[in-house]
Amino acid sequence: MSNYFISGIGTEIGKTFVLTELIKEIYKKQKTVNAIKPIITGININNFYNSDSYKILEQLGNSNITFSNINQISPFLFKSPLSPDQAAENESTYINYDDLLKFSQNFLNRNSHNDFNFIEGAGGVFVPINKNKLIYDLIKDLKIKLILISNNYLGCLSHTISLIKNLKDVETIIYFNNYPKHDNFTANIKSLKNFTDLTICTNIDELLQNM
Repeated sequence: MSNYFISGIGTEIGKTFVLTELIKEIYKKQKTVNAIKPIITGININNFYNSDSYKILEQLGNSNITFSNINQISPFLFKSPLSPDQAAENESTYINYDDLLKFSQNFLNRNSHNDFNFIEGAGGVFVPINKNKLIYDLIKDLKIKLILISNNYLGCLSHTISLIKNLKDVETIIYFNNYPKHDNFTANIKSLKNFTDLTICTNIDELLQNM
């Protein structure tokens, strides 16, 4: 059994895409898998069919997905497309970190028989959950391995290196996605390797082999 937290160097970085592709390949290998996304912001509760949580449930093989199904894997959900702390404040509420940690840990405990379990974060690694806690705190407290998503854009090296140099006590694999596609993809990988000994994967098969 392997547990992984999927986060990124920022938002809109491809976390759900990587997660759903992983689930697809794991099923092809006839392995067992489950996944949750505890916090989701910017969701339309009346039209949730394009949401990350819907895509995760769909890839896991769920049919006739309802809002109740969404709520089961994403109990901390908010309409505003903002950081979790701000989205919660907009709705006059607050994300209780202990409740979030307990929900995530219970998921891992219940699914300990699986070959793989995934928790997808909201936004990037250092996004605020509330006034005191970051996504990074959740990753550390769960003692879970991190799949860090980075994309191939101008500035990605600075953003990626800055983040990994601030990661402490977190076992990490980097998934460097060639999106948007640029000719400097190979050069960026080479540059990144000068500043980290972390494993860097560039496709789903390679990522699975290193998990």
